[in-house]
Amino acid sequence: MDFLDWDNWHALDAAEHAAGEAEGRERKKYVEWDEMVAHSKGAKGE
Repeated sequence: MDFLDWDNWHALDAAEHAAGEAEGRERKKYVEWDEMVAHSKGAKGE
């Protein structure tokens, strides 16, 4: 099972903010586990 540590959480947070900014929003929240893990580890999964 994949898990996220504090550094992964920061990467996920940054990815959510970047995705939201691209759409004119504060953030785009990733809620699916696979999507969260992919973005937290630098993969774009979209």
